[in-house]
Formats: sequence, structure tokens, C-alpha cells
Amino acid sequence: MSKKSDWYLVEPFEAGELFYKDPFSSPTFIVDTISRDGIIYFNENGYLITPALLQILKQNNLVGVNIDLEPDAKFSVQHNMKYPNQSLPQWHRMIPFILPEDGSMREVYLDARKNLIISERIKNVLDKAVAEKKIRLKRVKFHPYQNKEEEQIEEANTEKEVFKEEKESPVKGIVIFLIVMSAIAYWFFK
Repeated sequence: MSKKSDWYLVEPFEAGELFYKDPFSSPTFIVDTISRDGIIYFNENGYLITPALLQILKQNNLVGVNIDLEPDAKFSVQHNMKYPNQSLPQWHRMIPFILPEDGSMREVYLDARKNLIISERIKNVLDKAVAEKKIRLKRVKFHPYQNKEEEQIEEANTEKEVFKEEKESPVKGIVIFLIVMSAIAYWFFK
């Protein structure tokens, strides 16, 4: 299991929202604002990535996410009115999983609050790709992440001493003896 400092919370640019025709269908991505970043976010945990980012993640053996190669994406009505002749870039849907309860870690997952969390290795891969100008992550923010639930589980599982050896001081024994004797004398001579 990795150290807590090896994880990063990812805040991608929010480009729109998801629309579900019915509860069992795949969502339609409604794009309000177009971004050329490698990863963009839509409400309700919708993540779209560019083909270049998908290729980089494949080359670096990322596992633990599903990829939908042809997501249903459309411009919003407001966007079409403002920019009538603009076309959508090609995107792929990234579907990260929620962190499993068995404690097995993935390199990309959603925490209990459905935030996107990545490992330090994946962050380094992304930083290197940005430096080499293979992808753009101008509006994406990375924050060090500490999982509070994980800390509580680790704290509960730490070994605790069953028998604590207390160092007895003679002053403490004398004080306790005097208090007990004075209480007995008070009750006896009352």
C-alpha cells in the first residue's frame, strides 16, 4: 500500500453537464465551454480525455479504468447559438472506479466523495507529457491528497500495548497514602 503523500486530487476544468435519457442508458455529454485540455470534467463524474492522453496512459500501462471510445457528446443550445459552425474535438470517456473496500489500491480511482484521485506515478507521467508538449493541462489543478477514512483504518489497526508499565514515583505513593489515611481518620473520628 502506498504512502498517503503519493496521491493527488485532480480538479479538471468543468466543461458542461451530463444528460441521461433514461437511468440505464449511457450519458450524453452536453458541452457548454470547449477546452483543449487533456482531461475535462462534467457533473456527476463524467470525464472526457483526448486521444493523445489516452495514448500516453496506454503507453504507461494504466489499469483500473474503463474507456468508452465513442461517447455521445453534443454542444449545448447556448454554445450552438454563440458559435454555430464549431465542431467537437475527438474525446474518449474515462470511467474510473470507486476505491474498493478490500483496500487494494488503483492508480486512478474515485474516493468516497467521488473526487478523482491519481497516484504519484500517473501525475509524473502527466507532468512529463505536458513538459514535452504532448498534451495540455492548463486548467487542471493537482492537490496532494490524504484519505481521512484510510487514516482512521490505519489508526485502528495499529498495535497497542496491552500491559503498560507505569513508573511509580515515591511522591505519588505518599500522596495517595496520606489522602486515604486522612479520609479514614475523618470517618473514624467523626
